[in-house]
Amino acid sequence: MLATARQWIRACFRRPRSIRCTPTGMKITLLPACTALALSAFAQDKPPHIRLDVKNVGSAKQGYTSSYSYYGGYWRDYMRTTQIEAEVGTFSAEPLNLKLEWFFIGKQLAGGQRIIVSRGDQEITVKSGPVVRVRLASEAVRGVESRSHYYYYNDRYVSGAKPDGWVVRVVSKDGKTLTHRASSAQLTEFFNDPAQFDALIKAAEKEARPSPPPGPVVIPNR
Repeated sequence: MLATARQWIRACFRRPRSIRCTPTGMKITLLPACTALALSAFAQDKPPHIRLDVKNVGSAKQGYTSSYSYYGGYWRDYMRTTQIEAEVGTFSAEPLNLKLEWFFIGKQLAGGQRIIVSRGDQEITVKSGPVVRVRLASEAVRGVESRSHYYYYNDRYVSGAKPDGWVVRVVSKDGKTLTHRASSAQLTEFFNDPAQFDALIKAAEKEARPSPPPGPVVIPNR
């Protein structure tokens, strides 16, 4: 038993041998058996190469500005939307069942904190050949800005948010991110910090979670 283990260890660290194939004279390198098995396992575990391209295809802004002061006071109320197009491709000949996830990010006008304006996902199947093309649109982002200007009295108030960009990623069946794209270097850096991005997702889920129904009201006896 001990001799067999020693032979296996020696085989793993043995240098590859080269032989010359006749009559072509081609030189072939022979790897040790354990090295070949390790390379084969690495090739099987290696995730498939996925190509993801995302581009902006449109944006819209609707709203109005109301001036109510001779001295420059105003009220602005506007809605903004963003449209993007994602293309997913691969060189794999076998069909791959993946998930495309997207996040439209906004920034609060008061404080500049990032929020998720809208998000979604879609199951896709890709293989070598034509790419899968998906067009995505964000929900409307509302921002309000007002300024009161009377003589020496000058205050500015803001509420709501403004678009900050988007993050799109391709996820495997076991939940691993295969590739991703972001609209800016700042959002790429933000996405690459799992703690920050996961906190952003949890905050959005908490905001979207419906509040529990009110409990029974106790009416005292008279």
